[in-house]
Amino acid sequence: MPTVAAGSASPQSSSAPLLPRHGKVAFSLVTGFLGVFAFTNIVLLLTGILRPGWVGLIAVLLTSFFMSLMFPTIFALGIRDLHEHTKEGASLLVMAIIGGAIFTPLMGLAYQATKSMAACMTIPLFCYAVVAAFAFWGAHAVPHLTRPEGLVNEVPIE
Repeated sequence: MPTVAAGSASPQSSSAPLLPRHGKVAFSLVTGFLGVFAFTNIVLLLTGILRPGWVGLIAVLLTSFFMSLMFPTIFALGIRDLHEHTKEGASLLVMAIIGGAIFTPLMGLAYQATKSMAACMTIPLFCYAVVAAFAFWGAHAVPHLTRPEGLVNEVPIE
């Protein structure tokens, strides 16, 4: 009877999947997209800072599109290879969202101090730089651990 690994959509058979579930190709592709999207947001925010008016406004609005991929990708990379600690790691990552509640008041304080919305945009710009650094270097610094044979969850296909 063919089996499918829990959480994957393709049956484990003799033919190799196009993007392996834990392969280097899939990992590089995911971190590459995350890094490119973070770098694109840096460029868009720089455009918003340096080009006030409609061009800057549209550039800042476009950051939402590129942000949509970031949290799910960071979440998946963050719980990768945690094995029996996956639930704890996932709950810590969800609690880390509170960082968004910290940076918004910081932007308000920066605006009150400078009276410049462009100056406030340097705060999320710094955050995107951290995400880009994680994608290009930080995620690769942690060695990839293989799942021991006894921990593989297999569900029979009906």
